[in-house]
Amino acid sequence: MSKFEITFELTQHTPIIHFQADQAGATLRATELKPKFDRYLREKFRENKVGVPATWKTSKNHEALDYKVKIIAKDVKSQYINRNNGPMFFANMGPGSDKLFSETRQPIVVEFFSFQIDLLAELKKHFSEFLFVTNFGTRQSKGYGSFFLSDLSHIPEAKTPYLEIPKYLMIENEVSVLHFINYYYQLLKSGINYFKFQDYSSHNCRKRVVKYEHGFLKQYVINKLNYTWEKPWIKSQFIQEIPLKKGATYKFARAFLGLYPSAKFEQKNENCINNYRFSLNVTHENRTQDGEIKRFKSPIIFKPILFSDHWKVFIHVSPIPDQLLDQTFIFDNNRSKPRLETPSKPIDLADL
Repeated sequence: MSKFEITFELTQHTPIIHFQADQAGATLRATELKPKFDRYLREKFRENKVGVPATWKTSKNHEALDYKVKIIAKDVKSQYINRNNGPMFFANMGPGSDKLFSETRQPIVVEFFSFQIDLLAELKKHFSEFLFVTNFGTRQSKGYGSFFLSDLSHIPEAKTPYLEIPKYLMIENEVSVLHFINYYYQLLKSGINYFKFQDYSSHNCRKRVVKYEHGFLKQYVINKLNYTWEKPWIKSQFIQEIPLKKGATYKFARAFLGLYPSAKFEQKNENCINNYRFSLNVTHENRTQDGEIKRFKSPIIFKPILFSDHWKVFIHVSPIPDQLLDQTFIFDNNRSKPRLETPSKPIDLADL
């Protein structure tokens, strides 16, 4: 091997979701990996309060670092996404979808090339930790597109919280582990309805709720921040007139775990009567100096990795930016546009 090259062997742990269904065999791409790795390295330099050497950049006017990436993958399989194999994926599904799964069971080779020997040393030093906190493709924060070095001894387990999936759940493949992440994230963000089957044909309903598990975020907002959960307020605005608690401070706390242009709400009652499910357009009232907040990706990244006989799902959290605190958002169903603020206090995601 040339002194201007370094090579890594990767294992793919969960499918990556691609946009172009016509490019069968597409896998991890250098066009996604390199910009992310560049940003990661620049952030490392900022943390150490030093600048990236000018000779490491492709030019004075660009932040891109002066190295090339080549990815070699064999026996790549692709399949269309459907509701059974694609939990937490909400785009069009089935044949004709513009996205598909792609994965390989074979090792993936990643080659870095640069005439900057010192830069290659930095790439080698940081690549494993970069992979450990990064997924790729669509829905990457929910565990899709998880790759890591084939040598799992580079995982810094002691520093990172994780979910170790109990063996009695019989998690056999990557689709099962993605369903597990979906369940956990629902419990974290909004709570879980537990069902058993019972036929209510007169109400066109077959599922009966037997238990509701309050979400971790709701409990945190109430017990740690002393705010009131937003759902009763939303229900009072769009479903039915219900009395709200006097003196209660309702807050749009759910935005802290990810903000998108629309939000979905639903409720399923024991007798399947007065159920509801609806979507609202959610827009920012534009009160920050940085301008309108249109999206805020989830600050939580789930990194599933398969060990020899079990799965671990590592959890990485990023701080919630101050720009999201105490902001007003408009909830629009084309008939009314009530407003609700986010909490003025931040959430300690590690504590949550």
